[in-house]
Amino acid sequence: MVGYDDAYSKDNFTNKDKDGKVIEGTTPPGDGAFIIKNSWGLLNLKDDPDDGYLYVSYYDCNLMPALSYVFDAKSDKQSMLDFDQYDMLLTQWYGSNDSDSETKIANVFDAEKDENLVQIAYTTAKPDTEVSYEVYRDVKDGDPASGTLLDKGTNTHAAKGYYRIDLSDSYALKKGDKYSVVLTMTRKTDGGKTYTEVFPYSTEFSQGLKVTAVVNKGESYVYSDGKWSDMTDKTDSLKEQAQKQIKGEFGGRQTNTPIKLDSKDTFVVDNYPIKAISVSAK
Repeated sequence: MVGYDDAYSKDNFTNKDKDGKVIEGTTPPGDGAFIIKNSWGLLNLKDDPDDGYLYVSYYDCNLMPALSYVFDAKSDKQSMLDFDQYDMLLTQWYGSNDSDSETKIANVFDAEKDENLVQIAYTTAKPDTEVSYEVYRDVKDGDPASGTLLDKGTNTHAAKGYYRIDLSDSYALKKGDKYSVVLTMTRKTDGGKTYTEVFPYSTEFSQGLKVTAVVNKGESYVYSDGKWSDMTDKTDSLKEQAQKQIKGEFGGRQTNTPIKLDSKDTFVVDNYPIKAISVSAK
């Protein structure tokens, strides 16, 4: 970082898709930017009028995804947490389907041992998202919102990202119990409310890099048009949505890594990014 400019316009950070439409969430809330000198020299872009210098908004939280993490276990209890999850796709990309009608997403888990459910976790793909959650035990096949309601709540998140939520109590699960976490994600839009379905996706970004994902029946569900559907029946539509979204983000812009957009078959999608966190029963 070599300087700053408090008057640098926030509009300079606005991105547009190939049709010239402003991409939602790309304009910072205020002016001002740090001035950065790229230590690699000129950027590998067609147009680099600033000779390797670039501006970073005061409101940016980071320049790129983290390359490594360090975790600090604050207690013995925290070091013994058990995570139930399916979303192991190695990607930083999260797609979203938006709808005016009620939409929910859910993951169903099988307790592998006697344990106490204490937290849930999830990912939001867009800022200013309200997330209402419900946790059920003894759910029926094909209906994650059935059985016994254990807990529910609502949280609003200003930034997109990953969130861990404490449940209001500790809930006992027996080995083999089928339980679920159901999420309703909404955002305020012009004159109404938008329901959002979030899913991780990836594609072959550069030569030689191939990512795969496996989604099994009975693991992830989506609620739309008044009924629950298994995610495995929605895979093709999710791939098409991922293709459409990334075209909107990168259409017309040259990038350092070629992004293959030939067909939806170059994309893979994984289970919904919903986790359930437990401690072993004593």
